[in-house]
Amino acid sequence: RCRRCLHSLGGALSTLFALDAATAFGETGEARIVVYNYGSPRVGDAEFVRAYSDRVADSWRIYNIADAVADVPRLLGYKHVPNGVMIDGTKKVLQVLASPGSTFDTLDEDTFASDDVAMSRVFENELEFGANLLQGRGVSEHMEDFYFDGLQEVVMRYGSEDCWVKRGGGGGDVQDDA
Repeated sequence: RCRRCLHSLGGALSTLFALDAATAFGETGEARIVVYNYGSPRVGDAEFVRAYSDRVADSWRIYNIADAVADVPRLLGYKHVPNGVMIDGTKKVLQVLASPGSTFDTLDEDTFASDDVAMSRVFENELEFGANLLQGRGVSEHMEDFYFDGLQEVVMRYGSEDCWVKRGGGGGDVQDDA
């Protein structure tokens, strides 16, 4: 069993390592890969995400909604691997987005070829990204202590009225904006 729990660039590298290890050892049944990443950027294109999803089923990408690093790179068709877990800025919401179709990856060729509603959403997402950077949230929410505090708040408040956990369904009914 191989477990990895890394942050930022370490999370991106562990995603790449997980696919390599699963490809090398998974077919022999010698390894079960488990990945927990915090604040990891996108690391591959749609083909990479499909291969990763097929080989690394137990993978969780945890991110704060305003974390700028978890929202890049924004061009060239980079996609997030599935099983996103979003923590909102108030540290009271944990949203599990396990469906691969729930990931919203901005500024790729499919987005530009889509309808006006999708383009409006891209525009709103870009404004929010810029505002988070200008306000400092894009950087502060990337820090490891912010992740620790956010997860701790959700765990401590779990089950109370001021905390909720939502699980995203298939078919893209819940959008993952990071």
